[in-house]
This record gives sequence, structure tokens and C-alpha cells, in this order.
Amino acid sequence: MQNSLQHINARLLRYWDTMSVCIALVAIVYVVLFWRTDALPETHASIHLFFALSVVFATILSTQIFSVAFRVRSIRYLFSYPSVSLATMVLLLVGLVLMPRATDLNRATLLSLGVFLTAVVIREVNALARHRLASGLKSCDEPTGLVEIPESLVWVQSEKPISNLANDKFGHAALIKRLTAIIEQESCKSFGLTGLHGSGKSSVVRMVEAELKRQSNMYWFVYVSGWGRSSDNISSKVLESIVRQLHEEGVEATSLLSWPADYMRELLGDSSFLTRLLRCHLSDQQGPTAVLQKLDPVLDAINRRIVVVLEDVDRNSTNEGMNTLCHMLDDFGHTRNVSFFFLKSEETTTNIDFHRLCEHTEMIPNIDPNILAFHLSTLVNACQEFASEKKLIHADRLNLRRIVVGHHFGESFKQDDVFWNALCTLAHTPRCFKHALRRIWREWQSLAGEVDLLDLILWSLLREGCPVGYDYLRENLQTLRQLPENDVVNDEKNKPIKRVREQIANLPLSDNQQVALKVVLTLFGFEVSIFKEESFYIGMSSDHSFIGKNFPVAPQSIKNTDATDYFKRLEAGALDSQELSDQIALRVIDRYVDHQDDSLPDLLARHQAWVDKMVQFEGLLPTKRLVDVIEDHIRALGRISGGKARAESSGFIELRKIARTRGNSYDEVKGRLESFVIAALDFSMELAQSIYEWYVDRHDQEIKRSIRDSWIAGLRERIANNDSYLCNALDPEYPYGLFHTMRFRDEYPTYNTPQDWQWLTQHLIKSIEQNPAQIVPDVVCLFIRDLRASRMGEGAWFELDVEFFEGVCPTSSERARIASLLIMFSQTHNAHNDTAARIQYIEAKLKSYCEAPKDQNAEI
Repeated sequence: MQNSLQHINARLLRYWDTMSVCIALVAIVYVVLFWRTDALPETHASIHLFFALSVVFATILSTQIFSVAFRVRSIRYLFSYPSVSLATMVLLLVGLVLMPRATDLNRATLLSLGVFLTAVVIREVNALARHRLASGLKSCDEPTGLVEIPESLVWVQSEKPISNLANDKFGHAALIKRLTAIIEQESCKSFGLTGLHGSGKSSVVRMVEAELKRQSNMYWFVYVSGWGRSSDNISSKVLESIVRQLHEEGVEATSLLSWPADYMRELLGDSSFLTRLLRCHLSDQQGPTAVLQKLDPVLDAINRRIVVVLEDVDRNSTNEGMNTLCHMLDDFGHTRNVSFFFLKSEETTTNIDFHRLCEHTEMIPNIDPNILAFHLSTLVNACQEFASEKKLIHADRLNLRRIVVGHHFGESFKQDDVFWNALCTLAHTPRCFKHALRRIWREWQSLAGEVDLLDLILWSLLREGCPVGYDYLRENLQTLRQLPENDVVNDEKNKPIKRVREQIANLPLSDNQQVALKVVLTLFGFEVSIFKEESFYIGMSSDHSFIGKNFPVAPQSIKNTDATDYFKRLEAGALDSQELSDQIALRVIDRYVDHQDDSLPDLLARHQAWVDKMVQFEGLLPTKRLVDVIEDHIRALGRISGGKARAESSGFIELRKIARTRGNSYDEVKGRLESFVIAALDFSMELAQSIYEWYVDRHDQEIKRSIRDSWIAGLRERIANNDSYLCNALDPEYPYGLFHTMRFRDEYPTYNTPQDWQWLTQHLIKSIEQNPAQIVPDVVCLFIRDLRASRMGEGAWFELDVEFFEGVCPTSSERARIASLLIMFSQTHNAHNDTAARIQYIEAKLKSYCEAPKDQNAEI
């Protein structure tokens, strides 16, 4: 239904002008027929003619050229450049007044005036309808992609000053009531209000105005902006604003001509025909002091008081301009019913004595930590509700009221409110705070669950409230990420931390800003503290007791570089098209933990990006499921890579590191090691050996021997049951599967002797005959030693390990057969082939086995 209405609105808006022209043509034809024939009754002829002409005229006025020409902009514009519409109306009225006895002409004039006014009304209705149709289409057909901000945070969207004490979000009620009471005393003529840029000075004044009007209707507030005005222009602007206020409130303005000429020119404009007409008269007016004295009788007569609010008088204004204000204040000092409110920023330094200029001064208070905590908690709740269907890691980090930062400086220790004082230093004004809240909400809509929300809050506050600190973080991010952990003994190790602290000390920041920057960096996870000299302790506390470093670590912290650079993600405000979404990874991990989906092991075996995410979020896997994913991952590697699977395969080393760092995983892994090795044997001999090397090596000899025996038994079973097993389980590109299985680290007593492998000889011969390209590289690495590393320019390059070769091949016929197969391989392959080159190097030794008399009694 809604889509249908949108379609109708779009078609209506598209053909609006066409329909208007068609209606006008029909009206014109109607008029022509009316004049040509007398078909209509005489009593209704005038009415029909009236509406027909109105439609024609309205259509003409609705076209772009006439619409602009007939639009009344403002009173000043109207008098400076009289519009066609005004001139037409005046001429019609003049004609109506001057010709009272010409009945027919009078009637025609009335008809023309009515047609014109009706046409204007039709034109305005037309414009309003077009505007609403266009607005509706824009809101329906051009979505912004942003979710509407929650009602509790609507106030952060507006930059306009608030005018109602009920909308005050920063606890200014006491200040407003105090100012209201002082103004009502009528004894004070000038007030001063100072505060940082964006601290809410304008809002405070408007709330004071609202409170005064709520109690009495005698106060008129006149607002004058001093932004960029010259010294000779401020006073004229004040007087112009007072006059404008009098006009708007309906005060009789016949005394305008008694105002000074420069103020009249400011009001009417230099190009106005009234200014040109009254130029001679304006030059002889009274001075400003005499004119100002006439204000009191007027204001007394209407029982009103004017409060002139001069905003931004210190911006782009010279000291001469401030002196002009003092002089103007002296002129107005004789006016009982006019008071002044001066708004000045704390950042601006002038030579003017602000206390001399103002009889009473106030300062906008700093943001209260409790108020800041309330608004941030409201924001966090809204963000959590927005991301209710997403997984947020360490949600306890978002309980901001429980975050406690202890500050140890020298011999003293301060714990209370260090965290909130730091945030208040960053969010130093309501404007800055609102900018930060808007940025957080906007970024969260595209990055919900893809970044840590606490990091996003701190990052936004630092960016908006301390640009110098933010630039330092961005420019020195790699240095901060490489800082070592705090070390109270090793001064050499602490040097990078000291350098960072010296850099922060040299930044153009106040002491409070420097502390706030170091607190935020510490919360990000960067070690910028040195024990005893200055350090921060972060934790979660409910009773504000002494805390240690029990603050949960954020896997999505901007300190991380792998697998995601979260600082770049925050700056971009969106995920890169090539990035793996955290939420996708978290959902897959959760489904695996809950036994709902087994796709995780396959993803780890296929994509390094998934391995990186697994390492990042490994804390979400219970130890039992971690061991399960290791075993499932081994099988996935085998299915995907076959004989090429080994320790260098995707995810193997990373999962092993996770298991080694888990203190409670030792027993769980130990009980599953045999299962790991057997699972790997189904696909790759090298993968089975990698498991033995990386997982079993830390265990005692008894466990090693037990796993080794199971490993060899499983291998023998698979080779006996499958003639092509060796061809499938060995990788000619990495020909060390046999070597690592049969003799790797042969100094270990758990490895078998050459004689223990004699059962394998016939299977090797058969496999070489079936697929020499697949098996020969492994056989060469097994029997031929590579001496190039230890040769040092002398001696042989390669050497046949006679003892091992003859131990594995007990009969002369087996030795001769393997030797002949190797020589045949070298003759059929290029000399640049590494395997062929090794065989050719010891070819003479191999031929000696082929020429030896065969053992007739040997079992083949």
C-alpha cells in the first residue's frame, strides 16, 4: 500500500506542471467561448468568468519566472525594490478609489483584483502541494541508511540553543535561577557570562528569558551577534535590533524618523528609495544619546524592559571594538529600561576589563562527572539495544559506572573519579560532547559489533575533545603498539615508555589534558605508565575498593593489528569490502560451540583470515571445544590438502599456540593426542609427524612411546589395506614424509630402528613402480644424505646412508630393485631435477647393488 502511494505521488509530482497547463488551456477555451457566445445564464456568467480567469492567472504565476517576480521576500526588500505583485495591487486599488461613479469600470476593477488575489492563493497552494509531495518522496525514496536516533538522545542532534529549562541536560538550573533573580531586581544594568566555546552560554541566556517570561511578560530580549563586526558597527546593530523588536511587538513606529541617519540607513539600506528620498532629512537628525533617552517613555508606556544580549562580542573583534561597547554602555546607562548581557568566551584574551564592563559576572560550570556518566550510560543502552541481535564481546566493559582508574603518582595514590575526570576533560563542553555522541551513534550504526563500543566512545571523545592528543595517537600508533609491558627493574626495557611520556609532556596540552590522554591510552591497552613514577590501575569495581588490573581485555581493541586494524576501521567508519566481518566470525564460532554447525574447521583450513579471527576470539571457545576444533581441523586439512597437509598448513601452528597458552588444556589435549595422529594418518604422513612433533614433544617418554606405537600401527594398517596409500599420503613437493616418519630425530629412543621398517620395503617397491614421480623424491630423501650444509667447500655433496638403506632392505634383491628403480628415474628426468641430481651423484654406489649376486633364499 505504501509503495503504491509513493508511486502515485511520484507520477503526480512529475506531471503537475503539465496538468496545470492543461487546466489553463481549458479555462482559456472557456473564456473564449464565453466571449464568443452567450451560452451561459447572465446570473452565473460573472462567477464562471471570475474562476476561469483566476485559473489562467494562477497558472501563469506558477511558472518559474513569474513565481520569482511575484514573491514578496521581506519588508525591507519590498520597499527597496517594489515587486510586480505589490505594484499591481496598488494600481488596482487606486483605480477602484479614483473611479467610484464608473460602475462598469469599478466592477471590472473589483473583478481584476479578485482574480489576482485568487490566483495568488491558488499559486501558493500549488507551491505548498509540490513541496509536500517532494518532501514525501525524498523521505520515502531516498533513505539515508541511518536508523532514527532514540528519543533519549534526540537532543544531541540539535546545535540550536535550548530555550526551556525542562530541556536542560547539564544541570544549569541553579545558575539560571540566580541570574533570573538578579535581573528582576532591576538594580543591575549589565551582566557578563563567560565560558568555553560551546559551553552553552546562549542556551543559558535563552533559558533565563524563558523563566522571566514564565513569571512576567514585561521582558523583551534582543539578541545581537558581534561575530566579525567592526567597532563602528556594533552600536548601530544594537539600535537596529531594538527598533526591529519594537516593530515586531507592534509598537507605533512613527518616531522612526527621529532616529539618527546612520541607524536609519542601517535599517532601510543604502539602496532603498526611502533612504534616497529622506537623505537630506536624515542628515540633520539628533545624536544617539538624545534618541536613546526617548526609549524610556515608550517602554514605560507599554511596561516593558529590554535585555540586549551581545553574543560573541570577543570573536573577530578588536580591543577598539570592546572600548566602543563600553562607550555604548555609558550611553545606555541613562536608560532605565535597557539592560545588557555580554557573552564572552574563556579562550579569547582581550585587554578589556570584563568586570568593569559588567556589574555582575557568572561562569558556565564544567560538566559534572555524574551528568556525563548518565548521558554516556544512556548512549550505551541505546547502542546495546540497536545491536541486540549482534554479539558484543565482554559486555561488562560497557558498565561504565563500574570502571575505576587508580592513579599512582610518586608516593600518593588517587583512585576516585580519575576515569570520569579524564572523560570530563575530553568532553569539556556540551557542544563537544554532543559532537562526540553523534559520531558514536553514526559510527555504531555501521560498525555495531565490529568494534569495541568502549573503544569507540573513548576514540570519539579524544577526537572531538582533544585534537592534539588524537593527532599524537594517529601519528604514533605503531610506536604505541610496540611498547613493552611495565617492568620495574629493567630500565633498558622501559626506555620506549619514557620516550612516549616525554613526547606527551611536550604536547601543547594542559596538565589535566595530559593526564586524560594517558588514561585513555591506558584504557586502549597501551603501556604508557612507569611504576612508582606514574602508573594507572584499571579495573571493575562496585564498592570502589582498591583495584588491580582485572579489567577485561577487548579483542577488538585499537591496540590490535592482527587480524584487523581497528583504528583504521574506526577512521573509515565502515568495513572494507575485503575484510572479514567480526560478526560473521563470531556467529560461526558460537554455532560451533553450541554444536549447531561444523563449518569452522573447514574455514580455518581454507582461509588464513579465519585463522586470524580464531586467534583473536579464541577466548570464546571453552577448552573442550578448543580440543574438538583442533581434531576437526586436522581432518579438514586432510580432506582439503591431502598429502600436502603439514605444520605449515593454514591454522595448524596457530591452534597449537592457543592450546599451549591454555593452562587447563594440558590434560584435555594429552588424552586426545593419539586420536589427533590417527586422524592425520588418513590423509598425510607429514601431517601425522607434525602433530607428533608439535604436540607430543613436551610429554614424557612413556606417553611418546605409546603414541608412537599407535602411530606406526595405524600406518601399517593403512598401507596394507590400500595399495595407493603412499602415493596419496606423500607430497613430492615436500619429500620428507618418509624421512620424518621413519628417522626424524633418530636420537630419540621412541623412534624405531631401521630393522623395524623392513615390512615397508615391498610396499615402497610397489609404489615406486606404480607412481615413481610421487614416491621417488621421498625415497631419495630417506636414503640419501644431503651434505651440502656441512660440506664447506670440501667433500661429497650427497651420500647414500648405507647402514639405514641396508637395514630397511635386508635382502640383496630388494636393494637391487630399489637401486635400479632410482637409476631409471634419474635417466628419465632432466639433470636439473634435484631428485635426479642426487641419484646421479651416487649412481655408482647404486649400480654396485644392482650388480651384486641376488640372494636366492630371500623372501620377496
